[in-house]
Formats: sequence, C-alpha cells, structure tokens
Amino acid sequence: MKSARFMSAFGRFSALFHQKYFPATLAAIALCGLALALLRSSGPLTIDEPTSANVAHAPLAEAMAQIKGNNDALLYLLSLKLWTKVFGESELALRSFSALCFALTILVVGLAAARLRSTFSGLIAAGLAAASYNTGLTFASTARAYALLTLITSLAMYWFFSLAELYASERKASAWAMRVALFTAFLTAGLLTHPLFAFFILALVTASILISFKLFVRMVWLAGIAVAVFLLIWGTVLIEHSRMGFPATAWMTPPRPRNLLQAYLNLWGEPKTLLVFGLSLAFWAIACWQEGHFTLRGEEKICLTVVVLCGLGVYTYSHLQTPIFHGARTPTLFLAASCLLAALLLTRFSGRAAHWAASILVAALLVDAAVNVYQGLIAPQPYSVRISVAAVLHQAVCDDVLVASGESYSEIAYYLRRLDAPACLRLMGFPSEIERHMGWIDAFGLLENNDALDREIGRLAVALAQGGAGARVWLFRSQDATYGHKQIADHLVARLDALLGAAQTLDLRGSFFDQVLVYQIK
Repeated sequence: MKSARFMSAFGRFSALFHQKYFPATLAAIALCGLALALLRSSGPLTIDEPTSANVAHAPLAEAMAQIKGNNDALLYLLSLKLWTKVFGESELALRSFSALCFALTILVVGLAAARLRSTFSGLIAAGLAAASYNTGLTFASTARAYALLTLITSLAMYWFFSLAELYASERKASAWAMRVALFTAFLTAGLLTHPLFAFFILALVTASILISFKLFVRMVWLAGIAVAVFLLIWGTVLIEHSRMGFPATAWMTPPRPRNLLQAYLNLWGEPKTLLVFGLSLAFWAIACWQEGHFTLRGEEKICLTVVVLCGLGVYTYSHLQTPIFHGARTPTLFLAASCLLAALLLTRFSGRAAHWAASILVAALLVDAAVNVYQGLIAPQPYSVRISVAAVLHQAVCDDVLVASGESYSEIAYYLRRLDAPACLRLMGFPSEIERHMGWIDAFGLLENNDALDREIGRLAVALAQGGAGARVWLFRSQDATYGHKQIADHLVARLDALLGAAQTLDLRGSFFDQVLVYQIK
C-alpha cells in the first residue's frame, strides 16, 4: 500500500515536473550535449577539417573559388568564416560552431516532440539526440558541415509539422504564408549546406501525402521553389563537376545492404540502437494492445517515412548513379527524425513503468556518451599532424621547401599558420591542382596521363633547384594506395632520389601522410 501511494505521488510529481520545468530541463540537456561536444573538440584537426579551416581563413574571393573548386558546403563555410572572425581559428574555435549547431538541434528536436505529444516526449527526444555519440556528438566536434545539416533537418521537420497543423486547422492565410516562407528557406538552406539534403526533401514531401493530397501538392511546389533557388545559386558549379565525373568521390564504391544497415545502427552504436528501437517497439505494441488496434499514428508514420526514405534514397542513388553513400555521414540526414520517432513510440504507452524505463534508458545513454568522451580524452592519439608539423619546424631553416603530396597540403598549410611558421619556408603542393581545390585531387586521372605527371614533377624539380645548395626538401608522402596518393608520390620519390640521392626517413604522421622524406639539395 505504501509503495502504491509512493508511486502515485511520484507520478503526480513527475507530471508536474515535466510541465513546469520543461524549459529548464530541456536547456540542461542541450547544455550537456554542448559540453560533451566541446570536450571532444580540442584535438588536432583531421581529414577534411583543415580544408574548412583554410577556406574560412582565406579572403572572400579566394574562399569562394575554393568552395566552388571543391563543390563544397557553401552555407556552412561562409557561416564558419563569419564565426572565426569573432572566435578565432583554433581547433576549439573552429569546432565550436558545430557544437553550437548540435545544441540547437537538441532544443529543436525536444520542442518538436513536445509539440507533437507531450513535454515528457520532448525531454526523451532531446536526451536521445544528446546521447547520439556515433553520429550527433561525432559531427558536433568536427569542423565540417554535418552538424549544421542535422540542425537544418530538425528545423525543417519542426516547421513541416507546424504547416501540417495549420493546414488541418484552416487558419488565416497570413500565418500560413509566414510559415511557408520559413519552411522554404530551410529547404533552400539545407541544399546549400549539402546536396544530399535533396533526399531529405524527397522523404519529407513523400511523407506529406500521409496527411492529405492537397498538402502533398503544396509541398511539391515548395520543394520545387527551394530547388530552383539552389540551382540558381549553385547550378553552374554542379554542372561543371558533373562534367568531370565528380572526381572528389571517385574513391567511393556502391554500398552493400550491410552498409545501409550499419548506417542505421550507427545512430547510437550497434547494441544501443537495437536497444532503443527494441524498447520503442515493445512500448508501441503494449500501447496498441491497450488501444485495441495495431497502427501508427500520423506523426509516427511521417517520422518513420523520413527515416526509411533518407537512408534508402541515398543508398539507391549510389547504386544507380554516383556512389555517394557513407555509413557514418548519411545518418545525419535522419538523426532528428529517428530521435522523434523513438521518443513518440517510447511515450505512447503512458504507464509509470514505461516512463521510468524510458527515463532510465536516456539517462544510461547519456552516461555512456559521457564515458566514451572521457575515454577518448585519455586515450593516446594514434597520430597528430600538429606534432608532426611542429617536429619539422623545429629542424627546418629558411629556404627549406616543404612538399605536400596527395591531399596532405591542406592540413600542413593550416598547422604552418597555426604554429607561426617563418615566412621564409616554402610550401608546395604536389600535384599543383591541390592548391586550387584543397579538398580533393584527381590522382587516378593524373596517373593515366603520363605527360601531365611528368610536367608536374618537372615543375617541382625546377622550383626545388631554386632553393640553392644546402637547403633541404621535406616531402610529406602517403603509402596508402586507396586514393592514388601513394602512386603519384612514388613517381615523385623516384625522380627526387635520382636528382638528390637517398633521403632520410622520419616517422611522422597526419591524416594524409605517414612519413616525411628529407632530401639535401646539393
């Protein structure tokens, strides 16, 4: 009896707490996600992050040329450029913009779930978003466009449900017009952040037919307007890169069914994602049994449609056209919808035990995410481009030449600037095209054109000869053949060995190099 009275009192307190303290609790969850993201953000930049940093640092005209050359995230990089004007260009400053986007995503997802179901649903959805270590937190601590992309998908879903609600209520046209304008702006912003957002738009438009055919027609018009604006701004760049065959993604291969499955499991990590959706389905089944019919409600169908079609759309396109599916990045398109779907299913069964279980699940996921962040902080780094460049700077002298082969140019350029390298040191990219678009090189295309490769090596040899006797050449090279970097570096090494003799090998590593060869100019 005492236990029953305690549970009843706790239930009343819990309901009151969720309603009265919802804003504060939601803000606390968002701040928790922000803190975890910032804790992961102090390490050296890796892979494509230095390209973001270098574009943000460049003058506007040069930055736009790089963005077009890379066919990169226009909205993100211009936003990052403004951000660095205020907060600087350190690793933490560059990544903090993504961390802020992640925190805002948590808030928007929580508000959307609260609007659709209840304040408790909102807190569960926000907690699930904050606890997404593999997808949410990973890109929240990365200086790339994916955290902004996730934020825009969450905003688009929030305003989609707002439009659907307004459409059903048939309220005055002025409110409709304002929300339509905002929704269309978010769709356009998503496309300008990453072209993959087109698959999210396709999924959302398809989901609208579950509400009504008239709304579906209107959504088609709004999507068409967003696409038209995007093509007006960025269409010529897309056409140019399509004529080249999108060499930046030439290394990617068509995905397999297990890659698609892995993308979904990557939301919270394999066992945790299975636990989240297993418990969600169990609570949904119990709620349906109590209601007397097994069906999904409208908002649940919409979220499920977005989750399924986003992943399946990118996967199918990768098979039919250009391989663009990436198991780690594609889930950013449907992370917000997944959190909403799981929260709606978890809270559809309104029993106290269900609320306890959902709360414990989210708390456990948040603790697990925090533990993973802590373990990442104390674990030794396998390599550090910052340490490698610092080691070279400690030994290099004026008139030495640093040659960045493959895609190592961007990370070396960033850390030379970050570590205040003397201006008398020269940095050269090999091949030279990397200086025009730091995000990619057409290595395999160059390997097929021996004359062009010989010209590149000859150009570099002439430049090195101007260094004078006694100067040294520091060649950053990769031995990874996946992207063709090793093969083009091997041609250069063979020529330098013939011209300058044997090199000293240093075991220094970065994202796109795993050794440094030191030559002496005679």
